[in-house]
Amino acid sequence: MPAKDWTDVVVAGAAIAALLVSLRSLRVSSRALQLSEKQERRKEPRLVPKLLDSCFEDLAEGDRAYSLSLSVGNPTDSDNAIAQIEMHLRYRIDDSASITVKLSPSVGTCSPASSIGPRLVAPSRIAAHDTISGWCDFIVKPGIVGGHMIDGYKIVLTDSHQVETAVEPFVVSEKRHAV
Repeated sequence: MPAKDWTDVVVAGAAIAALLVSLRSLRVSSRALQLSEKQERRKEPRLVPKLLDSCFEDLAEGDRAYSLSLSVGNPTDSDNAIAQIEMHLRYRIDDSASITVKLSPSVGTCSPASSIGPRLVAPSRIAAHDTISGWCDFIVKPGIVGGHMIDGYKIVLTDSHQVETAVEPFVVSEKRHAV
């Protein structure tokens, strides 16, 4: 075999080896990019609220106290905090118009139903991969919904990064005291 043919074979072999090395490098760098993106997503602030229990009670003067037991988790790698807690009451004033009223928790007012557990207040710090829980009370004065039937509830938590998350209790039961 002439020398020129040998050089062509060696060059072709080197090109194939270089192609295989570059394909392997592409695969490794692609996996490294995926891992890096996954780590960055774990640093994005996010709160995960869960409703543990809920009830309402009719109080004196026609007020109604809504008590909600919430658990709020922080599944991310970054510390976070609950900056604000709100209850959104939705009701209809006629068949087509829906109104949402935003209520802040009633600080210092504790309904008898939720007086046995810890309070969940804002601001509350939540460390990375940690969970906190507690009761929130919301007092609804008789004139707020104007005698209309409540169509839905939503608890909205705003974190320290102004990211909102919500949990919707489907059923809020009435708490009755034993006679």
